[in-house]
Amino acid sequence: MVFKAARSTYVIFTVFGGIPLAVWMVAFIVRPPEFPTLVKVFGLFLSYFCFAYFFISRYRFELNDGVLSYRSLFQGTKVLRLDEIEKAKLAIGDYSAGERSKPFYRLELFANDTSKKPIVINLKMFKKEEVQQILECLRTKMVGNGAGPKNKQSDL
Repeated sequence: MVFKAARSTYVIFTVFGGIPLAVWMVAFIVRPPEFPTLVKVFGLFLSYFCFAYFFISRYRFELNDGVLSYRSLFQGTKVLRLDEIEKAKLAIGDYSAGERSKPFYRLELFANDTSKKPIVINLKMFKKEEVQQILECLRTKMVGNGAGPKNKQSDL
């Protein structure tokens, strides 16, 4: 199974960039700026949308033949076999000191080999149904919030 970022993620990032763009366009109609300013602002919005869509497109979760692969823009691709996973932890806003850069909704996968860094999966980028499938595949490894066979993860 292969999961990519949900369409709703693209919509949200488009709205975040579209609101300031709409405000700027209204201001442009009311009081047109000079040409160099127009080019700079257009370039700024174009850069935002290009980066946002590229950033979102880098998210990918793959589970094939007992091998889990997760890719994001800043972490790159992380690969772990299912039998190497010691535990999986669903964390929602649960931050320790120095962890503020981690996603708010995340799945942390810890390997048996302590020399390997945990894989942190940003769950907010994927569809709710896909997140439930991911958690179901890792149900036996879950500890804490996501533990147990009866957990339906309806709070995501």
